[in-house]
Amino acid sequence: MTDLSIFVSYAHSDNSATHGRVHGIARDIGHSYAALTGQPAKVFLDTESIALGENWRDRIRSGLSNATIFLAFVSPSYLNSGPCRSELREFLSFLGQDGSSRLIIPLLLTESGRMDEMPAGDDLWTQVTCLQYLPIEKMKFEDQGSGAWMTTIAKVVDRVAQVLSEQADQDRAISTQLTEPASSSSDQIEDPRGVLDEIADVEESLPELGRVATDFASIIGEFNVEITSATPRIQHASSFSQRLAISRELATNLTPIVDRALTSAQEMASVVRRLDPGIISLIRFAQNAPDRESAEAQVFFGQLREMASIGVTSISSVEVLEASIKQSKGNSADLDRPLDKMQRALILVVETQAIYKGWLDELGAIG
Repeated sequence: MTDLSIFVSYAHSDNSATHGRVHGIARDIGHSYAALTGQPAKVFLDTESIALGENWRDRIRSGLSNATIFLAFVSPSYLNSGPCRSELREFLSFLGQDGSSRLIIPLLLTESGRMDEMPAGDDLWTQVTCLQYLPIEKMKFEDQGSGAWMTTIAKVVDRVAQVLSEQADQDRAISTQLTEPASSSSDQIEDPRGVLDEIADVEESLPELGRVATDFASIIGEFNVEITSATPRIQHASSFSQRLAISRELATNLTPIVDRALTSAQEMASVVRRLDPGIISLIRFAQNAPDRESAEAQVFFGQLREMASIGVTSISSVEVLEASIKQSKGNSADLDRPLDKMQRALILVVETQAIYKGWLDELGAIG
């Protein structure tokens, strides 16, 4: 067993609604792990902004010398939170496709039947179901320290210990492969592809990302024009009936715009996620590639860094709009429907920030 860092991702509203039980569960998991193994477990709460991002990346990179678990308290509030989704997306992006995703342990805080009522096509919820979540919804009603409480804590700790053991086995296998002499079999074929070949493959797909980002920005412009035009009319209406009529007119005008926005946001998120594994693998491969210092490689990585930086900084304006929409809802049922849809589109876009951050982090590793 090794020292453990547990990074906890949760919606603050869930902790409040359960009278602090989310914090209590997380802390008791750490205490129980330490009691079971004799090894300390450090629990990081309030990490919605991934302020400790460098810590968990460094610990994962260090392999067997340290261990990291990401606990996600999943609920409708969690999946409707841009920061929470970004945390989970960033961890998934960093771990990649080598099976290390088991280091993420989703704890289902809401009945699965209710979770299935989430908007269709929510790929993050689909990924959570593939990660073999642990249902803990009854913990919302248990007293901390009760028999039922401690039984559930023990189940989570058992999963943590199992995950760490499996990850250690995988790390040892990788270490063995790296230290064993290469096979001299005559049928072994050396891959002739270099970093420039890999760059060319990714480079062909980057214009598509630029296109969908531009399309989405244009749709946001149309949305803002409608809102800006209608807001003063609503504010200066002489009666509530007149305000309602203007709100319904605005809802009618916004409906086709937000339909396009959601489609565009889904396409953008899909393109970024599709590119992510290849870009991360390419950057890591380039660290030791002999031609990584070539002019072509430097130009490409410079363009990629600029694109990722723009992606990260532009998300801030999207987050402001998302917060504004959240505050504006509740005045008209007709208007709430397109606002809900636009909010879902914006949350999808905010998620991509985690992937962009991952690219910048990997680029930083190669200077």
